[in-house]
Amino acid sequence: MKMNILQLFRIPFTWLGGYALYRGSKKQNKWLKKNKKNQEDLYPYENRWAHMYKKTKKALKWIGVDVEVVNKELLPKGAFWMTPNHTSNFDGLYIIKGLSQKFEFIAIAKDELKTNKFSNGFINGSESVYLDPKDIRSSVNSMNMAGKIAVNKSRGVVIFPEGTRSLDGNLLPFKAGSYKMAQKYFIPIVPVTILNTMAARQWWKPWKRTVKIVIHQPLKPAAVINMPTQLIADKVYKTIKNEQDKWYASLSPKAKQHHDSEVKRVSNRNKKHLAKNAY
Repeated sequence: MKMNILQLFRIPFTWLGGYALYRGSKKQNKWLKKNKKNQEDLYPYENRWAHMYKKTKKALKWIGVDVEVVNKELLPKGAFWMTPNHTSNFDGLYIIKGLSQKFEFIAIAKDELKTNKFSNGFINGSESVYLDPKDIRSSVNSMNMAGKIAVNKSRGVVIFPEGTRSLDGNLLPFKAGSYKMAQKYFIPIVPVTILNTMAARQWWKPWKRTVKIVIHQPLKPAAVINMPTQLIADKVYKTIKNEQDKWYASLSPKAKQHHDSEVKRVSNRNKKHLAKNAY
């Protein structure tokens, strides 16, 4: 009975989390319009980033998700090229919350997010770039722009090398092109593993869930400058896959059962969704 009551409380809290994101995104777009109208930086990047971090932190608190970061000290100062695995629509939020407000970065986001009212304000406000995966030339230009921003403004870049979100939690092949601009602009590549996002999806659960972010040893630019990008992609893939396997092996039998059950549930739901939209 106690669990059922707590679950009832979780529903409005989750709604509040979504509303916090919506309001935050809307405000970011409003600030950018005022900047453009007045042709001056009334709402500078630092203020927009602080607001974005605050709203992200609040949303995840309402939803009941905490973020644990391992090896944060390995993050390079200045520009970096972060390539995490991707299993959740909230992965970007987990990274913002986990890295803390002082680590500023931009994202390379799919152009379909331009119309997403829960996230487009944050993407625009952080001066991130949109990418059309169907247009190779446009994709190259977007990544090139991200590389320039990283170097000129000493910011990180987050790009998901799988190219899309994994629908069943399994790691998808990494795209070699994700690393080309890191080579071109001599930027350290930071492999990142995001763990336990399947459990974090269970918003109806009354207890708090913890997403774990593991930052791995960066690949120094000098070490990969002449390496084929496919080899870089394979190297990062192996690092992240090993971390995933290590984490899964550390779970208790009960935790493994819960994880596998959620993977199956999400996978079946996504398959039904894809089949429905195939016609």
